[in-house]
Amino acid sequence: MKLKAGILLCFSLTFFSLTYSQKYHPSSDTTLPVPFTVYHFQYHQDSNLWKTHSQTIKMHLLYPEKPREKYNLFSTYLFFALIFMLLIVLLIRILNPDYFLNIFRNTYSTTSFLDNLSKKESQSFLLINNVILDIIFIFSLSLFFFKLLEVRSVMGYWQIFRIITLLYLVQIMIIRIFYRVFFKRGTENVHLSQILTFNRMAGVLLIPFLILIYFASPPINKFALEIIKVFLIVMILFRLIKNYFIIKKINLSNLFYVLLYLCVFEISLYFAIIKEFIGLNHN
Repeated sequence: MKLKAGILLCFSLTFFSLTYSQKYHPSSDTTLPVPFTVYHFQYHQDSNLWKTHSQTIKMHLLYPEKPREKYNLFSTYLFFALIFMLLIVLLIRILNPDYFLNIFRNTYSTTSFLDNLSKKESQSFLLINNVILDIIFIFSLSLFFFKLLEVRSVMGYWQIFRIITLLYLVQIMIIRIFYRVFFKRGTENVHLSQILTFNRMAGVLLIPFLILIYFASPPINKFALEIIKVFLIVMILFRLIKNYFIIKKINLSNLFYVLLYLCVFEISLYFAIIKEFIGLNHN
């Protein structure tokens, strides 16, 4: 009987000690909540600390910290690429001072364009300069559309670059082939020469404005973007009018025939570009 009573007493003491430890030890999972009077007491004890925290929260709400942006290597590469293209243009200007002068004269003067067209200049350095300026034009125009469409990804830029390169090469091939179909074979392909001359001139002029667009602060960058828009629209309209008169003068064709040719092989390209980039912007 005493043995049973002792075992029962030991079991009761063990159960009570476990219950007590679970109820009052903070390491247990069943800890009871601390009474509100304790928080109230701590608030009065640490009033200075509480005021400091309140002031910190208030300053954070008034002047929230902006998250640090991730470093963008594309901007660094773009800056050096634009500076490199500018140095190439300056190098061409130093090695061949008359090259850019002839380009700018040919863009606005019909007489100068026809005179240079008959000279048959085929020096190797002129061909290299032409190829370099064609690449600069494609690269610069791609950067303009990249900014205009507000594309965020680098892959989006290369997609724009591929579209412009493809359309540019297709236009050159089509004009080279079909100009002889529409007009006499003995005449020079003045349409293709005009397009290449205007594009090379535009590529050179776009470089400083692209530097302002990508690296200048508002409102300078926005103003430079608007200047490029106006410049490209005026250039295209002026080139269409000049091409019409030059083609008509060289080939002695009627009004309807020349307009039909320009609509098929130049104006249609601009609508294709607009349609392609509208679809790209929606995607």
